[in-house]
Amino acid sequence: MNTTNMPVRAFQWRKTPLAMTLPPEARVAACRAAFASGRATPATGVLFLEALFRMAHFDEAIAFSEENPRPPGCDPAWDAALIHNLLGSGQKEKALAHANAALKMAPGCWPIVHERAELLLRLGRGAEAEADIVALLEQSHLSLTPQMSMHLKRSKEPAQLLELLDRWPGRVQPGIAPWLRVQSLLALDRRTEALEWMDVDNLLHQEVLPLPDITDRDAFHNALMQETTESGSFRYEPLDLATRKGQQTSVLLNGTTSMPVLLSAIRGAIDRYVARLLPDSPFTRSIPKAGALDAWMVRLGPGGRQAAHLHPSGWLSGVYYISAPGVDETAGALVIPYDKNPVWPVHTLVPESGKLVLFPSYFMHHTLPHRSEQQRVCVAFDVLPRGENEMTLR
Repeated sequence: MNTTNMPVRAFQWRKTPLAMTLPPEARVAACRAAFASGRATPATGVLFLEALFRMAHFDEAIAFSEENPRPPGCDPAWDAALIHNLLGSGQKEKALAHANAALKMAPGCWPIVHERAELLLRLGRGAEAEADIVALLEQSHLSLTPQMSMHLKRSKEPAQLLELLDRWPGRVQPGIAPWLRVQSLLALDRRTEALEWMDVDNLLHQEVLPLPDITDRDAFHNALMQETTESGSFRYEPLDLATRKGQQTSVLLNGTTSMPVLLSAIRGAIDRYVARLLPDSPFTRSIPKAGALDAWMVRLGPGGRQAAHLHPSGWLSGVYYISAPGVDETAGALVIPYDKNPVWPVHTLVPESGKLVLFPSYFMHHTLPHRSEQQRVCVAFDVLPRGENEMTLR
């Protein structure tokens, strides 16, 4: 990364609510206690349904909703949580029927319109979803899901898609909007503009992460893995995520004991990264007013890998390696920024214990599988935009 003549930028950090760091099992236990004591509210039911979804206990959530119908005047989050569980259990048509019924009770309820559009896309009914997606863009303040954004890419001409991105900034998630812009610019043969967003040499950064307060990095890594394992939050190949033949935590790691030390060091590295960004880069102009750091752990066993993906909700993403397989020089390597026909340099970064990699969230990437019996363990993270309009172009 070029570090000469860089203006220093201050990045404002926001804390993640403590409730978001609790394992779903703890949330379920708290909800059960509230039900038993008579202190439950409609919000308790929503939290219960959402936690069961995180645990993949879809049938239990559906049974609960059948025994406890949606309370009158309840927040639409109740319907959304039930729809998620129906979808998780494979009952797409039933989920769609529930969304339609909810909209009859509350016409124009944008969170449910949002859910219905997503369901229609998952059912392969993109033409029907189109009206909901356009309405969400024109009349709501909700961000489109990755599925909705990809539908726009398929259904719109590149020039139309660029117009939509310019007309409704912030409606497409910050980790997807630049990727859609790059693809549209390339399709219009505007390669120079596309490469401004894909300035790999300046935007992709790797370093050995300094841990000033840690004298024994290996012991620290062991403590991180032990406390995360004891949290019971690992899930094998979690639904709709990129992990293959591996496990990923189902809860953010901010609330654990050793993790705050690592996250503090990562925040420091991000602050240094932001301060070194080129001032005239479009990525620099998209710096959010403030951000929250959310992290999770991934364990990949033999043959494990991460399928090609980007990080839709993030502005900046990264990975810190705790342990790495040593079978060959590309075992478990990170391939970034990935594209089928790249017009920018693609890097194959070999994982090494203690290494930190930072990159824009819209950099598509995947990992190569490894054959070692040793696990590839890392902490992945996103900087989620926070503040007015979530993301502000400056």
